[in-house]
Amino acid sequence: MKKILTMMVVLCCTVLGAMAQNPSSNTFAFEGKTRQYLLYVPSIYQQSNEAVPLVVVLHGLGDNMNNMSQVGFHQIADTANFIVVTPQALPDPSPLIGMLGNAWNSGAAMFGITPNATLNDSGFLIALVDSIAAHYDIDPNRIYFTGFSMGGYMSNRMACEHSDRVAAIASVAGTIGTSLTCTPERPVHTLHFHGTADGTVAYSGNQSGMDAEELVQFWRDNNHCDTAAIHTALPNTNPSDGYTIDRYEYNNGIWGAQTKFYKTTGADHTWLGPNNDVYYTAEIWKFFSTHSLLQEPLGNPSTPTLHLPIAWRVYPNPANNTLYIELPEGATGTLRLMDMQTRQHYRTDLQGSSYHSIDISQLPAGIYVVQWQHDKGISCQTISVQ
Repeated sequence: MKKILTMMVVLCCTVLGAMAQNPSSNTFAFEGKTRQYLLYVPSIYQQSNEAVPLVVVLHGLGDNMNNMSQVGFHQIADTANFIVVTPQALPDPSPLIGMLGNAWNSGAAMFGITPNATLNDSGFLIALVDSIAAHYDIDPNRIYFTGFSMGGYMSNRMACEHSDRVAAIASVAGTIGTSLTCTPERPVHTLHFHGTADGTVAYSGNQSGMDAEELVQFWRDNNHCDTAAIHTALPNTNPSDGYTIDRYEYNNGIWGAQTKFYKTTGADHTWLGPNNDVYYTAEIWKFFSTHSLLQEPLGNPSTPTLHLPIAWRVYPNPANNTLYIELPEGATGTLRLMDMQTRQHYRTDLQGSSYHSIDISQLPAGIYVVQWQHDKGISCQTISVQ
């Protein structure tokens, strides 16, 4: 019994961050239970006439919405103009797990025990998003989830189960739980942070879910990103914290999906703040701000539906003069380059050739779609022209 309790405690949360502003405390009735959440609407929202992003911030096991609201998203929202909602989980009704405090039904489990296993937290969070969208002008293509520890597990669950609604997620020290079967129907932009010395949710040998690098590989494969990462060793701006950080970017996923990973060597179970080499909150918003809900590019409705792809490469991305396309040996079909209004800028019928180059030096800067129509359907990749 003591061993089980010890393992469950590993999902608890310690958060570093700035002092919160003054979000409003609210309740929401869902499936016969009263749920609590904090809502922060920046003053800049009242002065604009445009739909804004929504960032959902999830706390860890045993934590609460008030603590989690202090990681700094409110301050960024004041100038970036997005709404922040910080919901609170419920305690598990069982004496064994309930004593640990509030817990999401995130899929994180050990020895067959899943906190709040019968609670529909996934449905609650989507209903909460819809409720907020009914009162505020929320951009449906810019709904984001982020969380720490068990909140990270829950963010991954939302991407697994609601890939048609969730534009991107960012998890800190929380992966995909052992009791969750994750089968996303679509690609989802994903960002993950994990300390190599995490003694709570282990970087390797995690008992409650996937290991850190296993999670990154899962989303890289789900998004059909490049298997080779762009690796950057970040400057060690604060040697006194004992951490060094490596960033791994997996690009060129289907419809432009990206998987990104920050490996924090030496860090335990923590959310890095503004005095560290990387301020997690700022990096998360930077990631969210450049990504919208992934959607199949518009095209001829009579063409076949997209099949998650046969392996092929489009590079570089971003591009400025020449775009290179590498197709499987003997590829046939039609290759097109279109802008986001589906105007065609290049077209060629393939005759079994594997390599192609396109002169894009005269194209205006913007987002374009490379479409390969083949005998199994249509595959697309999104590229940025600078």
